[in-house]
Amino acid sequence: MDNAHGKDRIMKIRALKLRCPHMANLRIRSCRALMNPYHPSQFQLEEYCKSPAHIKCPFYLDAMDNMAFAATVNTNLMMKER
Repeated sequence: MDNAHGKDRIMKIRALKLRCPHMANLRIRSCRALMNPYHPSQFQLEEYCKSPAHIKCPFYLDAMDNMAFAATVNTNLMMKER
């Protein structure tokens, strides 16, 4: 692997870590944080989706709450089965 290709790959990996993990594709602008497909506005894309500030996005926070709730319910069900 040449040095330029390696730097490009590192930059792409860093960019993926900075943007929201719920963005299916920035070209399509489709958010997977909600149950139904959602297309964020230009403001939301710049403010949340494309930056580390995605952790402040209301949809991201709601998805994290839902995942935590599901994990709690699953844990409680597993405890009852014992």
